[in-house]
Amino acid sequence: MTHHFLDCLAVIPFIKSSTLLDVGTGAGLPGIVIAIVNPDIKVSLIDKVGKKITFIKRISRRIRD
Repeated sequence: MTHHFLDCLAVIPFIKSSTLLDVGTGAGLPGIVIAIVNPDIKVSLIDKVGKKITFIKRISRRIRD
């Protein structure tokens, strides 16, 4: 787990926009991690697999609550 989170955080210094599109997000990495660490960046996550999107929606709701 730590390895994946550190990889996600490594890209943050290179993000020069207030928006980010994570295409083919899978389990939500790096998009969810970036959104948590830097809430000023509006992150959109896209994946064509419905099960993955359902998982991401559940995680997002739990994080917000």
